[in-house]
Amino acid sequence: MELKLNDIEQFILDSGSDNLGTFGGLFEGGIQCQQVADELAPCILAIIESREVIESYLEIGSAAGGSAFIINHFLKPDKIVVVDDNQHPKAHIRPYILRDITHDEVIGNSHDDATATQVENLDILFDLMMIDGDHFYEGVKADVETY
Repeated sequence: MELKLNDIEQFILDSGSDNLGTFGGLFEGGIQCQQVADELAPCILAIIESREVIESYLEIGSAAGGSAFIINHFLKPDKIVVVDDNQHPKAHIRPYILRDITHDEVIGNSHDDATATQVENLDILFDLMMIDGDHFYEGVKADVETY
């Protein structure tokens, strides 16, 4: 069965949102996703249609872990690494959201040298990265250049 854009969007919507006013969704709760379904779903579909194998995934800024949950569901990377400073109010539920997903967590600010070194020491060339930590241009640029 071929996966369609609507299927991906519906899965994201059905999984739960962190905030309906900001991210949409059908209900607040569940995996506490902090992505807009009609923005994330086309990205996932494009990766699936490219037939590129995503063996490793790095997520900078994970909050509750909803995005990692969704990426794991559709792309099934062998290795997932999340970098988060645990300052988001929902960070404490990430272990529950990602409880059945094998992943590594690097706790720290993505802009700190110590955090970047921890990721570098994992010795992984990531196939896919989601940068969603610092939402300012300079911060995003720094994460792109660092990771």
